[in-house]
Amino acid sequence: MITHTESGLRGQKWVWVIGTGGAVLALYVLMMARMVTGEDGGEFVTAAWTFGIPHPPGYPLYCLLAGGCCRLPGLTPAAGVALFSAVCAAVTVSLLAMLATKLFGDALAAAMAALLFAVTPAFWKHALIPEVYAPTALLTVLLWLAVVEFDRTGRRTWLWGIAVATGLGLAMHNTFLLLAFPTAMLVLWRDRSSANGFVGLPWRLYAGCVLLALCGWAVWQLYLPIRSLADPPLDWGNPETWSAWWRHIRRTQYDFMVMAQPRIWPRVVAQIRMMGSLYLEQGFFPLDLLGFALLWRTCRHRAVYLAGCALVVVTGFTFWQNPEPTREWRLVMSVFPIPAYMAATLCVALLLSRLRHKAGAFRIGRPAITLLIGAYILFLFAIRFPEMDRRGFTWARDYGLNLLRSLPTNAVYVSNSDHGSFSVLYLQSVEGIRRDVANARVYGYLTPPDTDRLPKQWRERINPFLPRSREWPVLEQLVLVSDRPWFFEQYPVFSAASGIRVIPWGLLWRALKPGEIVPEGNPWALYRWPDFRDRRKDFTADLIACDLLFARAAGYLWQVRAEIRPDPTVAAAWRQRAVTLINTGLEIYGPDDGAMLNNAGVLCARFGAYREALSYFERAVRSLPWSRSIRANLERCRSRLAVQE
Repeated sequence: MITHTESGLRGQKWVWVIGTGGAVLALYVLMMARMVTGEDGGEFVTAAWTFGIPHPPGYPLYCLLAGGCCRLPGLTPAAGVALFSAVCAAVTVSLLAMLATKLFGDALAAAMAALLFAVTPAFWKHALIPEVYAPTALLTVLLWLAVVEFDRTGRRTWLWGIAVATGLGLAMHNTFLLLAFPTAMLVLWRDRSSANGFVGLPWRLYAGCVLLALCGWAVWQLYLPIRSLADPPLDWGNPETWSAWWRHIRRTQYDFMVMAQPRIWPRVVAQIRMMGSLYLEQGFFPLDLLGFALLWRTCRHRAVYLAGCALVVVTGFTFWQNPEPTREWRLVMSVFPIPAYMAATLCVALLLSRLRHKAGAFRIGRPAITLLIGAYILFLFAIRFPEMDRRGFTWARDYGLNLLRSLPTNAVYVSNSDHGSFSVLYLQSVEGIRRDVANARVYGYLTPPDTDRLPKQWRERINPFLPRSREWPVLEQLVLVSDRPWFFEQYPVFSAASGIRVIPWGLLWRALKPGEIVPEGNPWALYRWPDFRDRRKDFTADLIACDLLFARAAGYLWQVRAEIRPDPTVAAAWRQRAVTLINTGLEIYGPDDGAMLNNAGVLCARFGAYREALSYFERAVRSLPWSRSIRANLERCRSRLAVQE
């Protein structure tokens, strides 16, 4: 029987939980993207709008749910998918507050901890854009709610809830492959404490739960071959057959990443430092560690479970991705620890609950603690808001539009970046702009037109596992047999015997067949860009700005390339202009980023500016001393500079 006092307390707790979610939802909807964003945004909006197949493992549950949201009346498809992220994120925050309230009893402390999580950079950003991480976080907190109820009550019916959440999570993101292990360990520990050792455990029930989770995962996986058979505009991996389906969900295309770079101690230390700095950016430290110490003292097995979830997610994805300490990899790795930050949120909630309880002994102690934490959250909100705001942010869409504006009818575009490939994909498939242009590398591997004109031995070389270095002979043959104009985002490498000439074309490079006249036109005059100052420290915006400056520099260097034997004085002046542009681009993107410094060196060396290239390669080696490719570039540059001088 519930007394009036208990009922009032429960009602008050629900007010905090629902109010927290409602406030966060209003914030996220206000700030969310209305247009296509960078990274995988264009790909996911296209996948949702066309019910297509995105990159491995395919994200079938996400495509179906986002596909419904992108058709909401009054919203563009991009805004609809962003709204899906915002709603999932707000519900996640609300449920996290509810979970902390269930665990520790203080609804206000739980709400403040959840609000702190809501304004962490990793989660906040992905609550506003078309991405898979907000719904993944929602399923994670649903899993934890089921785990906590099972642990609290001991009722094994909650195991079915754990199985359902796990099955749905596996269909959403590979995070749940990692979360399954600590969850299984907690279930076995909890049941073993009330059974006669391992022999008395309900193994048949466990088998049934595992089967339910696998069935919940497999049902959604049917989406991949069914939709692939319909040949949607986005059909990554073409998983129509069982073998292609298995390669796609197993992420075979990305197997090389595990051992692409050496696993040596200096590099491992650099990875640990990168992941540690990402954690410190969120704003939990040291509140979460103090809260974890309290949880360890009061309920050790729950502390072990949360720490296990955090540890397997962070270490698992760091091992799989094998990242370099560069800005691009920092962006990629920033999202995977979100479940770890959710665990930190629960620890913060416990600490705040204890602090408020202890402060209650003083007259204004509890309000003072509440105001102090509230002020800290507002401070983080205020300093992060300008960078997180995605309203009116058009860099990715403008980049794709500018590329399409500059291409002639029936052109072939060979992309080399997500912000190029996915923006063009979105504009063509969702907005219906310039569908005459063919993208020959949508999926990170060649899917070019006019392959029917190639001899059989050349056609057979085209497959998803063809290394980039071996693509150029195939592309060379395609350029020669095709009657379409070809444009490349990366400078193409053709043999001298082919007779193909390469000229700069704005942001791209144009391939001219033997005897083809250099076309008139200035693609730079066709480009339209947002305010260069309004980049909001966004990775895609900074990368595009850097691309623009590097492309301008490439045009200058091409004018005085070594093979035309330019006048030394004229060449020095043009190269100085190019170096000034390159340095400006590096300042925008990151002056010490090893990958971008290497790109700058390659750009200079390609056109014979070896002395300028040497400086960039030496800086790149200092940043990434274990990189074999950068060291090879440095040695090659030194030898050619010695010959030149």
